[in-house]
Amino acid sequence: MGVADFAALGGYAAMVFVFEEDTGGAFWMRDTPLPLRITFVAADGSVVSGTDMVPCLAPTPSDECERYLAAGPYRLAIEHPVGSEFDLGLGDADHVEVTIE
Repeated sequence: MGVADFAALGGYAAMVFVFEEDTGGAFWMRDTPLPLRITFVAADGSVVSGTDMVPCLAPTPSDECERYLAAGPYRLAIEHPVGSEFDLGLGDADHVEVTIE
């Protein structure tokens, strides 16, 4: 939240949210001014679904911010800026592997 420039994240191409068990929780864009794409990935590495997320900024009340759900259970959620220069190829991927350092 609050990140206006992806360079502020240390030059990484994406943010990865890792869950130990399958989940179906929603994401939102409260106080995130940078439009992001989210890709949900299943435990076996297959892409569950993905969508572009739009910012939800004040004065919009928190309960009016859109929630973004995956099309099924997922273990990873990968967020990156919207735009062809940030395309990671996840939309066309058959399998996604993430190495955690």
